[in-house]
Amino acid sequence: MKPRPKKSAPRPPEPVYFNRELSWLAFNRRVLAQAQNDRHPLLERVRFLAITSNNLDEFFEIRVAGLMQQRDSGISEPGPDGLDPREQLRRIRVTVDELVAEQYRCWQEHLVPALAQEDIQFKSARD
Repeated sequence: MKPRPKKSAPRPPEPVYFNRELSWLAFNRRVLAQAQNDRHPLLERVRFLAITSNNLDEFFEIRVAGLMQQRDSGISEPGPDGLDPREQLRRIRVTVDELVAEQYRCWQEHLVPALAQEDIQFKSARD
């Protein structure tokens, strides 16, 4: 007679909802992808990058500020997505760090050189 395999403790069910904030960041990443797409006209790519930057500003002003208020008020109940405010803020931080690094890379390594080829230059205050 074979021994019965041990049953592991049941895992909690996976949330059926996407996190609203993380979903919004994923959308903004898709907008950034348009800025990186060299099939678009150059100034449209610059506009897409500007949109991602503006979106991120508003995201922090409204959504992140709201999550910080929840956290500071001691709200720790998870939402329908299974994430509490602290965990949402942690995941947002990781995602935003990557997104902002990609924005800077897009600007410095792709758009500025492409603009320079069209004789459009950005000068620093010192220049």
